[in-house]
Amino acid sequence: MSFRTRRGCVNLVLVGWLALGSSALPACAADTSLKGAVETVRSFYIHPDADERDASRFVDPALETIKRANSGPAGEESCLDFSFVFDGQDFDAEEVAKTLTLDAKADGGKAIVTADFKNFGQDENLVWTLVQKDGAWKVADVESVIGEWTLGGLCR
Repeated sequence: MSFRTRRGCVNLVLVGWLALGSSALPACAADTSLKGAVETVRSFYIHPDADERDASRFVDPALETIKRANSGPAGEESCLDFSFVFDGQDFDAEEVAKTLTLDAKADGGKAIVTADFKNFGQDENLVWTLVQKDGAWKVADVESVIGEWTLGGLCR
């Protein structure tokens, strides 16, 4: 069930509760928790560059890449020489904001958030994998479907 179908989830809970009792509640309870995962991903787009490489927002394997990218000598180019958030060196903030859609689904103990948007007229599709740690959603990996890379696989 995707995050976008939350209203359908409420209806499913009501119908399920009436027909089966409370057994329908756990399926949608996970959907509600996905809102935090979606908002975590959205924050990368709302405040571009502000905290993109803040290690506290990540867990492995993405954390290892962020640490390597942040550990280079001052003045040298980082091993991560583009914005993984936009899958490019530059972005059109207005176009991204107008076209950004985020869709989430639960996958075991993880949240998978798909970000679709346009940047300089080009379609972008990134798949974010998040896990909960210390009560917050943390980015475990980001995959560019179009660019064919994963954040956890960069800087190795």
